[in-house]
Amino acid sequence: MSVEIQKGVILNLLGSLGIFLFAIEYLSRTLKELNLLTLKKWLLTSAKTPLRGIFSGTLVTTVLQSSSVVIILLIAFVDGNLITFANSLGIVLGANIGTTITSQIIAFRVGDFAAIPLFIGVLGTVVTKDHQRRLLFKLLTGVSLVFFSLHLMDLSVGPYRNSQEVKDWLATVNDPLSGILLGGMVTLIIQSSSATVAIAITLASQGIIGLDAGIAIMMGAEIGTCSDTLFATIGRSREAIRIGVFHLVYNILAVSIGYFTFDYLKAFVVWSDGAGSLGRLIANAHVSFNVGAAFIFLFTIPLFQKVLAVVIPDNGK
Repeated sequence: MSVEIQKGVILNLLGSLGIFLFAIEYLSRTLKELNLLTLKKWLLTSAKTPLRGIFSGTLVTTVLQSSSVVIILLIAFVDGNLITFANSLGIVLGANIGTTITSQIIAFRVGDFAAIPLFIGVLGTVVTKDHQRRLLFKLLTGVSLVFFSLHLMDLSVGPYRNSQEVKDWLATVNDPLSGILLGGMVTLIIQSSSATVAIAITLASQGIIGLDAGIAIMMGAEIGTCSDTLFATIGRSREAIRIGVFHLVYNILAVSIGYFTFDYLKAFVVWSDGAGSLGRLIANAHVSFNVGAAFIFLFTIPLFQKVLAVVIPDNGK
């Protein structure tokens, strides 16, 4: 592959990735402007038990399209004494499940048709004067832009489909540990686990990486996404700090379990949808991994509460 083509691919990929990250931010801001007060009340009343917390965290993250946004909001609520640390842990588990909805939609390749609703959303935003209707058009624009950027990402990596050099390099990622490290580093750089999983699904759909690499990168993204929530705890109360630490420890433990049961996870997704594309299988693995981890750790929430209360006491360093 010539240097000019490689340069073009990289620039197109960076551009589409930038649009994706902007779209996620635009969508989150629009949703918060549209109904943040209702969202806050619903979160506070839906987290009375860990199981209800998982459900509410899943639903809110599905709407906001970002587990980081939900957990950062949660840290702010805990810091403001609007919700207790104990009631917030189930929401953290649910947020990890909610972010898997994005990967499922990506695997359906709805981005191929996203240009039409994107045009309607932008046109409506420009023409409409009513504030509430304008917010709805902005919402349509944000959702469409997310999936249109994924379509652009898919097109940008197309030239790499038959590149032997790229395939040889990515072949080294078939080791689960290498894939986990790569997924974590990419997420640390771009600050979006959804984008990292989207890249993995796109590469797999193009036949550039295999199932092992895709699942491993997906798991690594779960750890990398903890960085922004940890930064959000700086200067906050002790209970708010515990949320960030719990998010990190939970994801590390979940990925550790996933690493040691990697072959079983892969076998399960192949068994459940053996006729599906590689992108579909990675999306299914994303759901299976996060749902399984959430319900395993659901029963350990009281233990986490006690341990974190000792490690991060209300008073002291």
